Amino acid sequence: MSTELKVLQQTGLLRKRSNSIPFGVVFWGSFLTCIFKKKAIPQNLNQTKFFQRARRWLKRCGPREVRKSDDYIRQVVKIWWGYYETLCLSSIIEVKNTNDRGLGVFFKKQGSTLEEIRRALKGFIAWVDEDEFKMLKEAKYPSLYSTASGCFILFGPLSLVNHACGSSLRFSMPLKRVNEDSFPEITIKQLSVSKFEKGKEVLVDYFNGEKPDFVCCCGNC
Repeated sequence: MSTELKVLQQTGLLRKRSNSIPFGVVFWGSFLTCIFKKKAIPQNLNQTKFFQRARRWLKRCGPREVRKSDDYIRQVVKIWWGYYETLCLSSIIEVKNTNDRGLGVFFKKQGSTLEEIRRALKGFIAWVDEDEFKMLKEAKYPSLYSTASGCFILFGPLSLVNHACGSSLRFSMPLKRVNEDSFPEITIKQLSVSKFEKGKEVLVDYFNGEKPDFVCCCGNC
């Protein structure tokens, strides 16, 4: 099970009907579990084969709410395909295990442009209330995001990018949602021109150059 789903279960938030955690976050956690934790689906399938394998896995092992409905499964598989295409079939980035920080994102080709990286590494933010945010922070949920406008969970491909103090890459301001059913998008910006070298890990300064609110053990510290 992915760290995200483990923490949500440990805090009891998934069992509370009144929680503010949207299903989109749960779908992302189950995608990580299936593809990167359980490795139940290979990372080189075309769309047709991926849909077949994903449907079978969700029917058997997916979130309880999803298993009840074939229509729901079809919707989730469509969402999953967007993640799979970005993270498993990309010529720009690849996801690998790091030595000490779980999964990380690495440059797959030499000389990628910032715009290519931005297109590949989009994320989404989902609002949670302050009490739930505090619970998740204390339980060390891996992808939290806060601004003056509120507390959020960051999910999607961008949430796999690890932190490094002083990195020239930062999170962008959230973009407006496309419609009421979508989530605000977030991507990265670059403060200074630097080369994206093949094999190097993509790292973002989560705190915009300010002191982290935890004891940081990144390579720069």
